[in-house]
Amino acid sequence: FIMGEEPVSVYAQGSNLVDPAIGGAGDIDTAFIVLKYASGAMATIVNSRRSSYGYDQRLELHGSEGLLCAGNILENQVQHYGKQG
Repeated sequence: FIMGEEPVSVYAQGSNLVDPAIGGAGDIDTAFIVLKYASGAMATIVNSRRSSYGYDQRLELHGSEGLLCAGNILENQVQHYGKQG
């Protein structure tokens, strides 16, 4: 829904790098996906079943007008913007 169009091709690879029990069950715990769209736009998804530092999800959208970021919302997140940026 973010791209506004359906992908026309998908490439995906997965590995078992984190949890041997997952691999023993015939599953993967780490994946990388590339989606290509009719407009030529591409999207990547990187996924892991385990993050040692906690739950993590982020989105970056790079376009001709700049960058849109939607990051993790943390209860202790503080940002300061001043004259220098």
